[in-house]
Amino acid sequence: MLIDDALREAHRLQASLRAMRVEQAALDEADLLCRALRHDPVENVVPFALDTLERIDGHLPAGTLAGLVRVRIRNLVGTLQATSDHLEPAETTHGAALTPRSLEQAAINGDGAGCLSPSQTWAAWRLAIPVERLQRPLSARVAAVLERVSRLEGASKGLTGGLRPVAR
Repeated sequence: MLIDDALREAHRLQASLRAMRVEQAALDEADLLCRALRHDPVENVVPFALDTLERIDGHLPAGTLAGLVRVRIRNLVGTLQATSDHLEPAETTHGAALTPRSLEQAAINGDGAGCLSPSQTWAAWRLAIPVERLQRPLSARVAAVLERVSRLEGASKGLTGGLRPVAR
């Protein structure tokens, strides 16, 4: 089962981090990851686990050993994404798969796309974020950037009288 593979890989990651003597914050994140992967239902844990892996990666120093640990993180991310893909169907927009063209069209029309609100769709299109990064589960960093840009858009509407950018 994929979640068992992910749990086994998370324990290996935890052991590698201990051997590297990284910051305590990274060790705590790895411990939370291992505990989270033991819980059901799995679909609630996968987004948290992916965010946790991003935070662990942020704590790693430069160097060859850290590079090997990053490879372990990438393998674990792949396993978790495969688990997520196995659990839920791909997100669709009005019956069609999310593509760069459908993202652009939804942004121009002021509609939401996939798991994004209309303002997030517009922000993702303006920032030219690849559609692969906009699939569920949405990364915490990507969600934060989209929210900031959509808030800035709302503030600029007040200054410009609600004018929208011209479509490319």
